[in-house]
Amino acid sequence: MSIIIENQSNELTPKRPAFLLVLCILSFISIGMSLITSLFSLVSGPSSEEVLVSAKVELTKQISQMNDLGVSWASDILRKMIHIMEATNASHYLYTFSTILIAVVGGIGVYMMFKCKKLGFHFYIIYSLLTAVQLYFFVDARYIPPFLVVSSILFSGVFIFLYALNLKHLK
Repeated sequence: MSIIIENQSNELTPKRPAFLLVLCILSFISIGMSLITSLFSLVSGPSSEEVLVSAKVELTKQISQMNDLGVSWASDILRKMIHIMEATNASHYLYTFSTILIAVVGGIGVYMMFKCKKLGFHFYIIYSLLTAVQLYFFVDARYIPPFLVVSSILFSGVFIFLYALNLKHLK
């Protein structure tokens, strides 16, 4: 009789493959670090004008060095980073809350996949897309270097593909 009960309980909770476990752990680490950073940013508040000016001066020095080296594409990216820094600081609390919300969506998705639920995969896709486009809600599109979005989409795409390989284990 106990053998039948054990077999029934094993059918209810599918075995989690090691590869899925590794993916979930890596995702939990990444999302956890994003949450910790965002919560710290929320507590510390927006950067002061002095801090912004200091960062702009440093970036301007780097822009000058890149121009001297003839690396105009790098100096262009640094100019755009100044705009991103100003825009995200101007909307600091809204930007930080959206980052936390996006991370929570990702965390829920990973937790659900950890529990072998297929719905978590869909949450993770939403999280990945929101992460890739979040800056567009706060920064003028002409100031967002394409490599930021492309690298985010590629990195997320790799994880989505790896999670998709495990869909057969999710219910």
